[in-house]
Amino acid sequence: NMERIRLQEEVFEERAEREKLDELNRLKTEFISTVSHELRTPMSSIRGLAEVLQAGKIKDKAKQDELISLMADESGRLSRFLHNILDFGKIERQAKTYNFQNAEIQSVIRETVKLFLYRLESDGFVLKSNLPENPLLLEIDKDAVKQALTNLIDNAIKYSSDEKDIVIQVVEKEKQVEIQVKDKGLGIPSKEREKIFEGFYRHAEASR
Repeated sequence: NMERIRLQEEVFEERAEREKLDELNRLKTEFISTVSHELRTPMSSIRGLAEVLQAGKIKDKAKQDELISLMADESGRLSRFLHNILDFGKIERQAKTYNFQNAEIQSVIRETVKLFLYRLESDGFVLKSNLPENPLLLEIDKDAVKQALTNLIDNAIKYSSDEKDIVIQVVEKEKQVEIQVKDKGLGIPSKEREKIFEGFYRHAEASR
């Protein structure tokens, strides 16, 4: 009986160890996928702006300087993101830290939209922004908000239908502000919407 108990304990220990390794492998895969996903969009923005400059489409010196400034801003945001993911202490604690500062949300939205202007124009999109007239100051992490907006606009372009209209608007709700990005794309069925916060969830029809 003692021998049987000992064997059962060894089996349980081996099973627990396998499950632990499987979970570590899953977390490693998810981490790598997250980093790849978060790096892809700003890199695409920088490349797109560089291609516009390289093609010589922009003759106005002020516009050229503006594009260069946008590239520098995106490079800085990319650098800060890389600095954060290389902080393995934070990763192991699964704790993301935010740098909250007062910022005008309209400016943050306009800065983000500028990254896509030439891509939108070349792909035939019409983007409209419905923003409050009066400056709206919020305590936010600008990089985090820009990253979320960038992902939403990128998806709106990538998964659009033949109707290439995108609308960004800010809705004030008591002590909260909601930023909406609307498009005429595939959309997500209501029964699947709770899954969008799962790592790398993608609707089955989003094949691009």
